[in-house]
Amino acid sequence: MPFREEYAKRIVCAVLANIDNWRDRCLEIEQHANPGNKVRALSLARDLEQCRVSLQRLSGVECDDD
Repeated sequence: MPFREEYAKRIVCAVLANIDNWRDRCLEIEQHANPGNKVRALSLARDLEQCRVSLQRLSGVECDDD
């Protein structure tokens, strides 16, 4: 079982890292967007952050790079 647990942790950490990247890209888009799209980009960034927090809580995984 330890192998499966380590494998699952690696997958969760990779997904969390991707979510962080997507959130950062949304914030970058927001900086260059017109006012209407700024709101959309910030809303998406907030949703991604909430997704990340929920996934981390549900999985109980602490990634080394946090």
